[in-house]
Amino acid sequence: AKMKGSVVAFPVANPIAVRMWQQDYPSELGRYTGQKTMGLANNLNRHWPGRPDGTLHEQMCHTLWETAIRHSSFHIDLHGWTDNSLGLAWASEANRQALNAFSLPVSSINPPLKKAKYNCLDEACELAGIPWITAELTPQNRIWEKSVRQGVRGVTNVLKHLGVLD
Repeated sequence: AKMKGSVVAFPVANPIAVRMWQQDYPSELGRYTGQKTMGLANNLNRHWPGRPDGTLHEQMCHTLWETAIRHSSFHIDLHGWTDNSLGLAWASEANRQALNAFSLPVSSINPPLKKAKYNCLDEACELAGIPWITAELTPQNRIWEKSVRQGVRGVTNVLKHLGVLD
C-alpha cells in the first residue's frame, strides 16, 4: 500500500543451478579449465537477452527478458559471490546515484558500452536503455544474515531513490 508503482521479483533466475549448487550447471569445471564447451557456456548470465530457439540457458533468458525485464523501468540484478570476498556493486555512469543509494562498501562504474562483450544481463539492459545495477552479495551458495541485510537495505534504498517508496 505504501508503494508507488510495481516491483517484479524473480527470487531465482536459474533454479537448476541453485538446486545443484553450481553457478555454471551442468559443468562448473569448464570455468577453470578453459574448455569452451563447458563452464561459462553453462552460465545463465552469459546468454542475455536470450533466444526462443536456443539452448536451455538462452531460452530461460529469453523468457525472463520478454515477460518482465525488457518492460522494466529499472533493473536490480542480485548475484551470489564467492567466499572470502567483499560484496560489491556496479552500474553505468547514468545510474551512479542509484548505485550510491544501494550503498555497498565497494562499487564501480562500468565504462560506456557500445556492444555486448560477455552477453551479461547488465549489458543487455544497458543496450536496451533500461537503467540497472548489479550487486554481488557474499557468500555464494549460502544464506548469510549480513549479506541478506545488505541486499534488503540496498534494494530498499534504491526503491526510495526512485520514488517507489517514501
